[in-house]
Amino acid sequence: LRVWLHLSSWLVGLVGIFRCGTLLFLPWDDYSASNHEAAQTVNDHLPEQPLKRNVKHTVGAETPEKPHAEEPRLLPRPYWAPISGTPLTFETTADLEAFLAQLGQLLCKELRHRHYNTLGNLLRFYRDYRQGSTTSLATFLRNYPAEVFEDGLSCVGLSLHLCRAIEQQFPYAKPFLVSCEEWIPDVASYCSHDPPDDASSVKEHVLVALRVLAGTRRGLVLLDPGYHVGFPVVVMDDGCAPHTGHFIQSHTAKSTKEYCYEALGEGYVLWRVTETRMGGSKTWDNVLYVGGAFQSALSYSEKRNLLYDFRTLVARSDGHGPTAGVYCKLDELNRNPVFTLFYIKDDRRTEAKLPFGSFGAATPPAVAECAQQIGMASDNLLALLTKMADLYEDVDFVNQLLDLNRRVDPFEEMK
Repeated sequence: LRVWLHLSSWLVGLVGIFRCGTLLFLPWDDYSASNHEAAQTVNDHLPEQPLKRNVKHTVGAETPEKPHAEEPRLLPRPYWAPISGTPLTFETTADLEAFLAQLGQLLCKELRHRHYNTLGNLLRFYRDYRQGSTTSLATFLRNYPAEVFEDGLSCVGLSLHLCRAIEQQFPYAKPFLVSCEEWIPDVASYCSHDPPDDASSVKEHVLVALRVLAGTRRGLVLLDPGYHVGFPVVVMDDGCAPHTGHFIQSHTAKSTKEYCYEALGEGYVLWRVTETRMGGSKTWDNVLYVGGAFQSALSYSEKRNLLYDFRTLVARSDGHGPTAGVYCKLDELNRNPVFTLFYIKDDRRTEAKLPFGSFGAATPPAVAECAQQIGMASDNLLALLTKMADLYEDVDFVNQLLDLNRRVDPFEEMK
């Protein structure tokens, strides 16, 4: 009897311990999230979080902590408007092809006369931040009125300029901007929403589109000055001429890039990229949403562009892609960044690497040669590079910039 009483007492005590808050392993809910869902967590209200796998949770013993306040979005919600006007109509395919030839000439003119320059827009952003802000960079970015200016044109500014040029030369045309999502792992899932799901995309690229009709055949003309595509890309619903399909976009001693476009139903276009480098190749899918006119190019895509750690200045020629320029990466290991200048010398592409701290009063010969082919005065290019090097010395700004870049798209480094 005495043993039974001790055993009963021990069991009652054990039950009391469990009821008063022992640590229990709770079962993991079946939950999965695609990469692009995770990429947007800071841009949207934070959802309820599933229980973490194999994490201990106290049951009943403590008052649960109050949830953290919802973090404001870094970028506003993207917005699309209905596409205005009717498709540009041609009686025959030959008429459409004649128009495409004229449009191609206009595109080449824009590529020649306007540089892709994300050194300039970052320097403007940095200047504005240091001149008038006492807040964090995240707060400043949320309120920053992104603009288009000639010395800092990304895909957004280039596309807006191209739209205006098309409207001036072809008053009957109705060009509109379309958004593009890069590196889509599950194209079918992405295209199951109309428009794209705000929680699963970053809308990092913008280009120009025109709807066309050749007889009864529907198609879409795409113009991409941001990726230096030197001719109109045609995506016909039936895949027949003048459908562009597959082509080689660039070929250098280092790599070859191939593009292929095809319509995906009413609202999307698949843009497949294959890159071959050092004997190996990789392929990934980009997706354009063409079911609406993108209204958030400046407020969303341009502000996202400001956060990239890879910055470039590129001059382009007629249909042959970049001819000269400079690029740098702000997230180099050991904080030892370099400018890579490229230009044509003796009919071959030449590269020169200059450390950020290597600039003095004299202009390095590589800077002078590169500047000439870009179409800049050598002292202006030197001043631009010097300002970028000075920006990099502002460690607080650069660290905040890199942190925001990861928060907007934590999978950017894998792309």
